[in-house]
Amino acid sequence: MVDAKLIKAKIDITDDMLRKFADADPKGQIIKLFKAVDLWGTLEEGIDEPTQKFHTTMKSLYDLRMDIIAYCERDLKKATQLAEKKSVDEITKFQKYKKRKIAEFEGQGENRGDEDEFGNELRAEL
Repeated sequence: MVDAKLIKAKIDITDDMLRKFADADPKGQIIKLFKAVDLWGTLEEGIDEPTQKFHTTMKSLYDLRMDIIAYCERDLKKATQLAEKKSVDEITKFQKYKKRKIAEFEGQGENRGDEDEFGNELRAEL
């Protein structure tokens, strides 16, 4: 059974690598003869230790990468929420300003200035 982390880290191909090569080799009988002489066992032991070290290193790097990604996602979510809150606050502030200016504009009666000037004041506040 292949470790789930090896599959997620996309290095599951290295699990039982020699066995996979032997199964894929049409001349697999020759390799099986080596096993009978116990050369296969020595070769397999020599490869298994570096493979296990590689798996351990890759798993820890995979965990580190996933931790970094999770941290970045949390930080990005916080920043997004803060930006949304700031935008809503700015929109609310502008709507209050606009409402106040409209009341002033309408309250001026005949003395009110040009509507373009009123629009320019609102744009300037943005």
